[in-house]
Amino acid sequence: MGENDKLPPLPGSKALNCYAETISQLEKASRSAGHTMEMDAWFSLPEYDAALYEAYALQLVHGDLSADGFDMAGIHSRPAERLGQMPLAEVRRYVHALWRCERHTYPHGSLVLDAVQSGALGIAARRLAACSTDA
Repeated sequence: MGENDKLPPLPGSKALNCYAETISQLEKASRSAGHTMEMDAWFSLPEYDAALYEAYALQLVHGDLSADGFDMAGIHSRPAERLGQMPLAEVRRYVHALWRCERHTYPHGSLVLDAVQSGALGIAARRLAACSTDA
């Protein structure tokens, strides 16, 4: 039984489209603040809280997933290419890894901020939404 056999199925398209829209709002908030955003300001954004909450509520972050094995810098340097080549299960695991690793980097940095600024999180969210189906 593999790692993905233990997971609940991806949420339906409506929920994942909402998550993609939440990530879009987070991207806009990040752009408005500029690339020199202080970590306290980043972690205080209502859009950040909404994205974090949704990732957990939709079970994109799940205890049965591993966060190991991602070259985050490589993904964030070429997000369209790298995420476009990943199987959907790995895209889900990438989103999981971002949010799980986030709490380990606080308050010194933010992998999620890096992913937002590179466009990687938005690409991942849109891929999940585009590939989801309603049962």
